[in-house]
Amino acid sequence: MKLTDEERFALTVLFPGSTGIDLCVRNALDEARVIDRRFTGVGFFSSIALPLQIDEREEGSRDWNFQHTELDLGGSFMCAISHGGSIDLEAVALTGEWPRTFDPRKFSEM
Repeated sequence: MKLTDEERFALTVLFPGSTGIDLCVRNALDEARVIDRRFTGVGFFSSIALPLQIDEREEGSRDWNFQHTELDLGGSFMCAISHGGSIDLEAVALTGEWPRTFDPRKFSEM
C-alpha cells in the first residue's frame, strides 16, 4: 500500500531536517510501502518499509506533539526507527476520537 497524505505529513514533521536520516527518509517517501495499517479510533498505527538501510546509530524513536483545531488537548505522532529500513508510525489523540478527515492546516506544533 502507498502512504496516505496523513502518514506522509506525519513522517515529514517527524523528520524535518535537511541532512542525514531526515533527508533520507523524506526522499524515500514516494517509494515507501505500508505493510500494515490499523485505525484505532483515537488514531492509527502503520508499519512502513522504506527502500533504504538506516544506520544503527539512527535507530530510536521520535515524537511530534501538536495542537489540532478538532482536538481539545491535541495529540502526538510517534515513530520507532529500525536499521532494516522500517518505521512504525503511531498517531494518537490525547482526548476524543481522531478526526475523520485529514487537513494539514489544522495541525500546529506544541
